[in-house]
Amino acid sequence: MRFYWFATVVFVTLGLFFTPASAKYIAPNTAGSSGGACTNGTYAWPDSSGYLLKCVSGAWTKVTQSGTVDYNGTSCTSPSFMPGLDSNMGLICSKPHIYTTFAGNTNNFQTAVNKTYYDVLEGAMTPDAANAAVGVDETPISRSGTLQNLQVHTDVANTAGKKVTYAVYVNSPVTGNNATDISCYISGTSSCYDNDEIVTVSAGDQVSIQIVTVTGDTTVRSSWSLELAY
Repeated sequence: MRFYWFATVVFVTLGLFFTPASAKYIAPNTAGSSGGACTNGTYAWPDSSGYLLKCVSGAWTKVTQSGTVDYNGTSCTSPSFMPGLDSNMGLICSKPHIYTTFAGNTNNFQTAVNKTYYDVLEGAMTPDAANAAVGVDETPISRSGTLQNLQVHTDVANTAGKKVTYAVYVNSPVTGNNATDISCYISGTSSCYDNDEIVTVSAGDQVSIQIVTVTGDTTVRSSWSLELAY
């Protein structure tokens, strides 16, 4: 019994001198909040607002999920940056996109009713009622990327219950001349947009805006913009 008691005291005493330093670890689903007490060198995720927390000077601190290095010191290679962390708190590396904005209009021209028109994506030009044609009413794409975020405005609201529809039209050497899913319409309004659909394009594709009007509607002048991300 005496030996058992003596051994216990020795092991406890040694433990006080040789306790390892706190390792960096994440305690998932830890109920923490910014400013709360914690053990230095530890992390918690998520807090009540979904943030990753790091213990700094005995208090939980929100970790900024951007920059180039994650909590474990893993880094992204330039020009990529770190927009956030995945569900396992691993590094996500993303390359920033560059955007070119195309902007065009019907050159102060009122589109007639019950017609289908085509116009260039960039610049002011009276729309053409014939089919879209290269070098006439199409804008050439200089590099591969994605088209997105169509915005349309008109000088006046058209008739309620009627539609003026705007669609992005792509003439590709590979797929031919086709309307894309990027489109919107006005109906008793003077603006519309499509921020949901994206379309992949390649260098050499020809793009135009298709405008479709219906009988009995108010005639409008139109302007638009569209992004190319690459």
